[in-house]
Amino acid sequence: MLYHFTSRLHWKRIRREGLNQGGIPNDFGAGQMGMIRGFQWLTADPDWDQDWETQSGLRLPYRRTELRLEVTIPRAFASKLIAWPEFAVRANPNCRHAFARFSSSRHWFLFHGPIPREWILAHSRNPNPINLPAYDAE
Repeated sequence: MLYHFTSRLHWKRIRREGLNQGGIPNDFGAGQMGMIRGFQWLTADPDWDQDWETQSGLRLPYRRTELRLEVTIPRAFASKLIAWPEFAVRANPNCRHAFARFSSSRHWFLFHGPIPREWILAHSRNPNPINLPAYDAE
């Protein structure tokens, strides 16, 4: 089983469309930051305490680990799934060294392409309370 963590705010779209907005952060030079689109982030680690969220330094109006989605990748699509550590070495994206500081990165996977909503088997709410604006997750 693989997992994708997300906010309740983003769950509405994911529930309708599946996972299709993912990308790899990239510095395109001349101060132009952006994303290499078409890659969905997954993890083999179901733990709610994800260091990429708690240690990133980003201050967002939502919690990126509010929901944990259980995702299955059918065998016919397994060739589109690659472990982040392997991808990071082969493709050498310029976010590689920044992401290496997260010990959880050894559990990360990238899926190249969209993940249909039918592959999302279940979702769970984070049991740890947080003081942020409420969003409808149902």
